Amino acid sequence: MTLLLPISVVIEVPDSNDRYYSIALIDSHAYNFGYIGRRVTGTKAGRFLMAGPDWQGETPAGIKKVFNSTTEFSLAAFRTQLFNEKDMPNVEKVQAGYKVQPLSAFLKQPAPPAAPAIDFPKITKEMVKTNFFEYLDFALQFAPAGPEEMSLYDGHVVASCHYDGQALEIAMSESALTGFQSWLESGPPGTDWSRR
Repeated sequence: MTLLLPISVVIEVPDSNDRYYSIALIDSHAYNFGYIGRRVTGTKAGRFLMAGPDWQGETPAGIKKVFNSTTEFSLAAFRTQLFNEKDMPNVEKVQAGYKVQPLSAFLKQPAPPAAPAIDFPKITKEMVKTNFFEYLDFALQFAPAGPEEMSLYDGHVVASCHYDGQALEIAMSESALTGFQSWLESGPPGTDWSRR
């Protein structure tokens, strides 16, 4: 897993000798914002830059392509083709050639200042039942809606309410709003609707 806060990383891949491999670059919305691998970038050795949403700059020398994440946190999922048990040493050789390093290390520059520590709430089954929206609110600060999502709101109703003293807006179609209102009126289990 690769976190982008606030650094960018260089992903280096070896020549896989035409073996299938893929590296899916996935943002916090579970959107695949890029792929590295046989079907997209080929099987020759190369270096690719996975950058955060606010990264701007010239493509550094030696970098084949820049992939900009749409959120601050991203995941790089590596897969390498395995034909059978006897093929495992060949797979391990390819995997040993994968390398991930901060852009600053690749450029032989000082590391950027450390990002502020994030106090992630502990996720428990009870928290999901009683404080789901608080955790969702916490998580969404790192995954703001982009223009591609805002265009989905056309023809939707925006419902506004207050939760723990903060304004909350939810956009949904009219039929979804009717269903949501019915759900709220039923007093779903595990919720305390008497809180003000």
